[in-house]
Amino acid sequence: PGTMVGNRYRLETVLGIGGYGITYRGLDIRLERPVAVKEFFPGFWVTRFAQRGPEIHCMAGMEENFCKGMERFLDEARTLVQLSNVSGVVRVNDFFEENRTAYLVMDFLDGKNLKEMCMGFGGRIPADVLLPAMAPVISALRQVHEKGMIHRDISPDNIMVQNDGRLI
Repeated sequence: PGTMVGNRYRLETVLGIGGYGITYRGLDIRLERPVAVKEFFPGFWVTRFAQRGPEIHCMAGMEENFCKGMERFLDEARTLVQLSNVSGVVRVNDFFEENRTAYLVMDFLDGKNLKEMCMGFGGRIPADVLLPAMAPVISALRQVHEKGMIHRDISPDNIMVQNDGRLI
């Protein structure tokens, strides 16, 4: 908490940790609004020593894998910027390299995820509620695939239900 990246984003809390990254809730101090910041952090290739600061360090023999992975992360960021006006895709506002890794800055989506919504329905969302809500997500995935990207982490934890009921 409190770490600054990109000269304008203050990281506040961890929202989630996956195989290739850490997603933080942050604050864009210039625009004074919340953002989500995803850091490329493949824990099986890198580590961070708190006493040495925010820079990451590759494990022995993993530098080539890490560099290739970070280039893919940045390529995906460039593609996601092109898809930012697509309904069902979170808007990407910025991406950059810092601390020997890369970051992607997205709109912070206020709401709950699909898994939480499911629990609100007792574990099963009725088809007449779920299917119409999923249509924009499916359409967005089609457009993502048309750009040559494959989303490898589609799950109820990663689909956000906005306060107005829309899924992203």
